[in-house]
Amino acid sequence: MSTNMQSKRRLILLEFNELCPSLIDKFIGEGVLPNFKKLKEASETFVTHTDEEFLEPWIQWVTLHTGVPVSEHHIMDLDEANKLNHKPFWDDVADANVLLVSPMNVKFSRADRSIFIPDPWAASQTPSPEVKPFCKFIRSAITGHARTDKFNASDAWGAVRFLGSHGVSFDSIKGAISQLWQERVGSLDVKWRRATILDRLLWDVFAHFWKSQRNPRVGIFFSNATAHYQHKYWAHHDPSIFKLKPSQTELDTYGQAIRFGYQAHDRLIGKALALADSNTTLALCTALSQQPMRDYEDRGGKAMFIPKDYGALLPALGVTARFRVEALMAEESWLHFE
Repeated sequence: MSTNMQSKRRLILLEFNELCPSLIDKFIGEGVLPNFKKLKEASETFVTHTDEEFLEPWIQWVTLHTGVPVSEHHIMDLDEANKLNHKPFWDDVADANVLLVSPMNVKFSRADRSIFIPDPWAASQTPSPEVKPFCKFIRSAITGHARTDKFNASDAWGAVRFLGSHGVSFDSIKGAISQLWQERVGSLDVKWRRATILDRLLWDVFAHFWKSQRNPRVGIFFSNATAHYQHKYWAHHDPSIFKLKPSQTELDTYGQAIRFGYQAHDRLIGKALALADSNTTLALCTALSQQPMRDYEDRGGKAMFIPKDYGALLPALGVTARFRVEALMAEESWLHFE
């Protein structure tokens, strides 16, 4: 390949958080991940190990993006990208736009026509102006369980208008309608499937910008859906290794959640393979492959407590200073004091 052709190659990097190679191989063997299989057979694959003391996705993804370990970048928590002093690899692509859809803990400072959708836990990061209505909806939808971001009709309507002009597919619309219908009329809890609907909408936006006249050289797409399912439903996926067994109703409801997540990612890989032409490299990375967690079994399982009203909680604890709340993960929030 000539140097000129090489310089014009494009990259799509799929970042699927916390997948497990053992489960991928298991599900490929069962024939339910055809696109994982196709990608793996056409690729070089690597499994890496680390002896770093601190292992969290929001640390390791920064290491991937910058090429330096945590001992150098010092990013230890969610929404700390503002502290980052190392350039991500895509800033070396100075002569072309980039497309970043939800990569974790990213500080974005480009002034070109690149598109940046921050991860939903990065309240301090400013998205590209064009995507702000959609980002507001995503953040309020994902952190709404922490009761700190208001989720209202105007947010949803802003997202609908944005999607209508930014590539939303009939398949995604049908999937969203089907999801809402099943939640309303079904006998089992299916709200947990919403995470994959969000991924489908995000992919539609990614594909829209990838095919647009902006012609980004680097496109990154991040998803946390399967990681979320593994955190919550491993005991339902394989109850044999747990002392505390889910009930039969819980098994019927959540027993296929992890498999469902991998299959949803498999469909995204299929869409990425279709989007990538002969001048595009497609890469898949994951981080922190999970294992079953049984640390809390002797005390009856893990329990999380989520404050509904910080304005009442903090005075009850004797805190009188003014503050604002920033929702993070399910049981975590930042409290910012004056």
